[in-house]
Amino acid sequence: MKKEFIHYPNVLSKERCEALIAKYKSLPMQKALIGGKKDDPTSGTLQTGKASVIPKEDLGLIDLGHGQEPDKTAPFPDGVHDTSVRSSTIQWIQNTPEHTAIFDIVWKYALHANQHYFGFHIDDLPSLQFTEYDAAENGKYDRHQDTFWLRPDGRHRKLSMVIQLTDPDTYEGGDFEVYGTSENPSKWAFKGQGTIIFFPSLMDHAALPVTKGVRNSLVGWFEGPSWR
Repeated sequence: MKKEFIHYPNVLSKERCEALIAKYKSLPMQKALIGGKKDDPTSGTLQTGKASVIPKEDLGLIDLGHGQEPDKTAPFPDGVHDTSVRSSTIQWIQNTPEHTAIFDIVWKYALHANQHYFGFHIDDLPSLQFTEYDAAENGKYDRHQDTFWLRPDGRHRKLSMVIQLTDPDTYEGGDFEVYGTSENPSKWAFKGQGTIIFFPSLMDHAALPVTKGVRNSLVGWFEGPSWR
């Protein structure tokens, strides 16, 4: 059964979410960028501002109904800091022994989601990204997609993931929003602390502005060979 997105509620306990927030916030944070080269660890995801369709994969076509071909040029190939589009701070989390447990969890759920709902060819999760959206900084990330089209190695992000780490009662705004879906999800379905969300990396989505408090999330992009 093909899906435009899937979420698994309350995978991580409140205690585990708060422990991860404390752990990652103790690390040096950096301003998030838009665009950027694949090998630039400070870069963020590709901002296209265009709707798209998912190209054909080995297991068939997932059509999100936009009817436009994706923009295969990167507007900001070297990355740019533009808070009018993306205002957040981030920390990259590598798959080292101290972080193995969280990588194991997200791989388990990603493989389940991919097998049952997406059918993409994915074989790598290079890193995770801890993100903080602060109302004091108008924390947000406007509508965008996650795929880099100009990678010299020909690989693409295919399956995107978001883990909601913050208790939704402690902040306002900051909704995760997907576009072009026929499923019309409730914003509350995505906000539960410890919930994991999966969706195609070519799907337009946004983190709406946080208007009060702070929202933390953990995101990742499962990669594979070039779309075909």
